[in-house]
Amino acid sequence: MQMQQFYEPTQTQDDIRAQIQTCKLEIAQYNLELYLCQFVLRSFIICLIISFILVPLSAWSTAGFLLAGVIALADLVAFFYSDRDIKSKFSIYQNRKLHQTQLRMLELALKKTGERDFQQLSFQHQYLQHVPELITSYRRKADRFRHWFTGSQLLIIVLSSLITSVSGGWLDPFIHLPWLTPLLGLLISILTGITLHFRFREKSYNLQQTADAIDSEYNAHGLAIRSYRNRNTEDALLELAERIEALREEQQKRQQQLEQSSQGEQKAMELGR
Repeated sequence: MQMQQFYEPTQTQDDIRAQIQTCKLEIAQYNLELYLCQFVLRSFIICLIISFILVPLSAWSTAGFLLAGVIALADLVAFFYSDRDIKSKFSIYQNRKLHQTQLRMLELALKKTGERDFQQLSFQHQYLQHVPELITSYRRKADRFRHWFTGSQLLIIVLSSLITSVSGGWLDPFIHLPWLTPLLGLLISILTGITLHFRFREKSYNLQQTADAIDSEYNAHGLAIRSYRNRNTEDALLELAERIEALREEQQKRQQQLEQSSQGEQKAMELGR
């Protein structure tokens, strides 16, 4: 299969994406053909090894002789197909390599085309293009904090269950470790302190709330509903930018309040000591 002609500088991003998709499908087809060639070749090698093992047994039994004859026939069939596939395998490998090179060049062209089109936009439209990335960034951070909070709480629950079992004497008939209970209590205290100090749950909630609010404004702008109804393009973009920046400032203020409250609690604990 001949490699398709490479992209033209005048092509749009949709045209390049279509070429990338076609190139990926062709690479997948080449991978399948190479896998079949390798499967046939490995089958030939396995049949050859088995035949060498069973040929000495053929002199001692009729069943062994028949089995060796069947495997020898399978050797011939597998060798015929593997020899034919080996001859075509090199060309398939070369075509796959060419298409992989073309795929990398198309992806680079798509990136350059996107940068070129992005630079031609006005500042407001560039801001609009960055909104989905901003939403994804907030949600990714929210998911990370939520996972940290969930993991720390699960670990605290497990350690609390262990310390209850150890302090209750349930494990004494099996194992006696007097230092285990203080160690588990120390770990629980450390995890609890980390959770309270860094406020994983509150940070996750605030980030998720901000991401949902920005996403709602972005969708409303795209659908021209609510405050964006009957507004021209420039006014709608300005309204969207103002609302998003207000949401970001509110998120920053909530973040600063959480950090200040954590520092205040830490100072109060130090004074109490």
